[in-house]
Amino acid sequence: MRTRTLCVLVAVASALIPGVAQARDRDRSTIAFSVENPGDATPACAPDDLFGISFDMVSLRGAPLGSGRSCVHAIEGCFPFRPFCRQTLHATFTLDFKRGSLTAPMRLREILPTEASFIQHGKGRIATGTGDFAGAHGRVAGGGVGAFTDQGFAGAIVYAVVLRGGQDD
Repeated sequence: MRTRTLCVLVAVASALIPGVAQARDRDRSTIAFSVENPGDATPACAPDDLFGISFDMVSLRGAPLGSGRSCVHAIEGCFPFRPFCRQTLHATFTLDFKRGSLTAPMRLREILPTEASFIQHGKGRIATGTGDFAGAHGRVAGGGVGAFTDQGFAGAIVYAVVLRGGQDD
């Protein structure tokens, strides 16, 4: 994929990504992170899952926050592939931070400009938490663009975890 095309896709996807920032007040805490270094997490997913992707979570300031994985259970759409077709992936995010982990069933909506590139918008609700996140409520949302090239993965994907103080929002 040409660099110019990827830049255009980043600009288009920016409109799809909700505003994210790191913030904290009495009732809400937001953890924003960039998805970096994607890899194969299929062995860590359930046997019925189609595939899994591992990733590092990096703060928007560049500090490592932990690691995560996305286990994809089902894909709807883009069969057969057509440029700019739309598909929905049903997945579970597991986000492992130093203070504990969060698990969230996710719906990832994607537009596929090519068979190797995507524009993604995802959202879900936190189902469980461990450690400092035990009993957590809230949501996960974000997205971005990406492409799989001969050199690996190129893209920009940002997600935000919004935790609410004891109540699901």
